[in-house]
Amino acid sequence: MLDYKVRKVLDPKLDRVGKFFAHLGIPADFVTLLGWLFGVAAIIFVSQRFFWLSLIFWLINRVLDGLDGPIARSGNRSPIGGLLDLLADFSIYGGYLVGLAIAMPSQGVALAVLFLSYYLSGMTLMAISSMKSESKAKTPGKRTFYFANGLAEGTETIIAYSLICIIPWAANIILWVFSVMVFITFLQRAVIAMKLSKIRE
Repeated sequence: MLDYKVRKVLDPKLDRVGKFFAHLGIPADFVTLLGWLFGVAAIIFVSQRFFWLSLIFWLINRVLDGLDGPIARSGNRSPIGGLLDLLADFSIYGGYLVGLAIAMPSQGVALAVLFLSYYLSGMTLMAISSMKSESKAKTPGKRTFYFANGLAEGTETIIAYSLICIIPWAANIILWVFSVMVFITFLQRAVIAMKLSKIRE
């Protein structure tokens, strides 16, 4: 929901930094891997209830995730860069829930429901991206995969995980509210997928 507005503000700045890093010869895949390692550290910290340390590493992970694309578009593009970026995102998003489950076993049901909502939303996302690829549609911002809009996107995920670190005592409410948002996103993307299927018939 917020990704478009946030990208409109941040993309020009990230593009400038990305061009600078590309000029230095820093590969986009290296930034993806570095960001993933910060994400793994964030998961480890949250699993041990070091919430503020986890928050710092989580935000660094998100910043680096925002930089690998601009670096790739500036010339240091890898043939598997888009796939690596997607795998890094999904593994950290899901891994963070595992870390929270270790830290907050009492929230197991809410975390499992959120994990299910991720699975369903991700499934429809990949289906839409595949259909768009077959139709030769251009992805916004020259991205490898087409990301259909929805109520819960990357920005909302950043906010949700950050709030859990800042006010862990409210984790139950945050997890259930975010689960509902992701389920709504799944439904939105399911509708988009069905419309695309009809167009292809």
